[in-house]
Amino acid sequence: MGFIQSTFSLLVGAAGGIYIAQNYDVPNIKNYMQGLMGKAKELDHAYKKPEDGSKSKAYVFPFTPRYIIPVAGMMVGNAMTVTGVTMKKLHEDVKTQRSLVETALALGATPRQATVQQVRRSLVIALSPVIDNAKTVGLIALPGAMTGLIMGGASPLEAIQLQIVVMNMLMGASTVSSILSTYLCWPAFFTKAFQIDNSVFAD
Repeated sequence: MGFIQSTFSLLVGAAGGIYIAQNYDVPNIKNYMQGLMGKAKELDHAYKKPEDGSKSKAYVFPFTPRYIIPVAGMMVGNAMTVTGVTMKKLHEDVKTQRSLVETALALGATPRQATVQQVRRSLVIALSPVIDNAKTVGLIALPGAMTGLIMGGASPLEAIQLQIVVMNMLMGASTVSSILSTYLCWPAFFTKAFQIDNSVFAD
């Protein structure tokens, strides 16, 4: 049955191909593919990073201590602030909503399941200023790094590129640090018996 079906499909396909080739102008796929390959090569040549002598121009800033140390300092400082706000808000929410958390634990939920809403709320509140700041950069507020570069004589395009990279790095560092801190500090709120640790929430 399979052989007959395959043979029938082959004959129908061959007959259909012959009919289309004799009665219609079939597009030359080879020419189309060559044209697409040519366009792809043009795009690759236009956006490819320069090599050797002009390699430093391929990046927003070179990977040297002169540039890495200030950017890393901004990332660490911003991540520490967001992490502190996240942990403080999480501690407050678990403390104020202790009855809800204990009810969930009594019904069989794990500590992570019992406090997932508090964790989400703390992350949203802590990351909101960073996200809102990214929304207004360049439109309402001009960051110090970009303003300083422009006033120092740098190209506005280069200053904008640097600021975009810095803002993305700040948001990434803040997000990773806040999520990682909540994940690692979750067990500290509970005992090994899956009960809220009173010593953590003592006044």
